[in-house]
Amino acid sequence: MFNKKNMILTLIVVLAISLVGCSGGNDTADTGDSAKQESDVTELTFWSWYAQQGPAIEAVVKEFEKENPKVKVKVEYFETGAYPEQIKTSFISGNAPDIMGVEPGSGPKGLVTFKDAGRVLDLTDIYQEKGWNDRFYESAIKQLTFDDSIYSVPLTVNNMNLYYNKTLFDEFGLKAPKTFDDLYKVSKVLKDNGILPITWGNKYQWTGKDYFFLFAGQQDTTLIKKAEKGEIKWTDERLVKALETVKKLSRDEIYAPGTNAMSDWDAIQLFFQEQAAMFFSGTWAIPNIKNNAPEGFTEQLGLIQFPIFKVGLDHVSPGGVGMNVAISKDTKHKELAIKFLDYFTSTQSQKIFVEEAQFTSPNKEANVEEIVKSHLLKKFNEFQGDTTPRSLVNSKMDAELGGGIQALIEGEMTAKEVLEKVEAVR
Repeated sequence: MFNKKNMILTLIVVLAISLVGCSGGNDTADTGDSAKQESDVTELTFWSWYAQQGPAIEAVVKEFEKENPKVKVKVEYFETGAYPEQIKTSFISGNAPDIMGVEPGSGPKGLVTFKDAGRVLDLTDIYQEKGWNDRFYESAIKQLTFDDSIYSVPLTVNNMNLYYNKTLFDEFGLKAPKTFDDLYKVSKVLKDNGILPITWGNKYQWTGKDYFFLFAGQQDTTLIKKAEKGEIKWTDERLVKALETVKKLSRDEIYAPGTNAMSDWDAIQLFFQEQAAMFFSGTWAIPNIKNNAPEGFTEQLGLIQFPIFKVGLDHVSPGGVGMNVAISKDTKHKELAIKFLDYFTSTQSQKIFVEEAQFTSPNKEANVEEIVKSHLLKKFNEFQGDTTPRSLVNSKMDAELGGGIQALIEGEMTAKEVLEKVEAVR
């Protein structure tokens, strides 16, 4: 009896163990299948500092992943100042992103910096193969071309113009100025009524350069690039005239005082408070105005190209590529990265991007009337085809020019002296 009971218990234990073993085997098989499915998904990494465009970028990424279920695009955003160091460290450690946001010129985030270091792929053949030469604004492609080669793809383009307060203009019976004569007449009326004509900030030097590029471009949109390439000297009389014009507006108090001490953010406060009637800035100011200006302020604004400083010149806007992206030379997913950028910059995807971000697309066909909600952005889009370059490739020239314009405004240097120093660092 005792032995019979022991035998029954033994059978029960054996049966239980075998059942556990079968259950465990199934778990292992499931885990293996799950791991296999996970390994079938390719992760594409995309780094940027452009967090403000995050929702728009991610809206396009979501659609791409729907159409490509075996691809996961991991987008990471970094603080602007920390971004260059993050990229540099990633290359040293062998963990560089597949796709990386860059600026079009020189500097820590500049495409030229990464190109010269051999960190990014040459995409010239891809432009031809994918038809990207016909997809983007010609001015954007020119800006991203170095020695007949292209190393990046534009994601946003921008231009700079003159915002003006239509309500203030109407109050004093003023019309938007087209020439310097108009501008000076408008400015006199405004100043007589205690209002500053134009506010802008040059604390970080870039807006001062934009004014210089503007007045050079009104004469000839090729002047800046010719000077940088050495085809003409920086001391060319047309460039000296352009820089003297920047000084003239400062000296004649068309600009608000304290320009060199103000950032773009500081300057726009004078505009919000209606202490200044005009504000010189770009497309990027639209969200700032929408989110931070008094209620109803956006609706009372108009936008014009800056008045020409001499009758017979052309109205142009300093502009070009904002954020652009390059493919890391270390990527293990070159074809997939190209596929993603082709998808991202397609007309269909860029319409999603424009609608979400309310920013100007480099894709000419995407900036359609029905999805551009801002009346200001519609005007910027209208002016995008009439741009003059607003960046330099040579970092030494760029730094010399920026600092020199600050000194010019302060009365510490003449226009010719500034440009002689730029020429000296060629």
